Amino acid sequence: MEEFVYRVSVMDEIKKLAKKVDMIQRDLDFLKLSLSKGFQTKKVVSLKGALKGIEIGDEDVEEAKKSLFKSGA
Repeated sequence: MEEFVYRVSVMDEIKKLAKKVDMIQRDLDFLKLSLSKGFQTKKVVSLKGALKGIEIGDEDVEEAKKSLFKSGA
């Protein structure tokens, strides 16, 4: 009886591992597809004119870039 329980337990673990391997394979397939398409995204929406009466200059853009890409140091 103990041998039967051990075999069932091992089979359950094998099934769990097989499921994880399948999930990893799907993720890899998705990444390959994404890389081959160049990460095509949805349509880009222009925000030009969204803020009426506000002028955004080069300095504002540079400041926003610095804020956005600030390193954690």
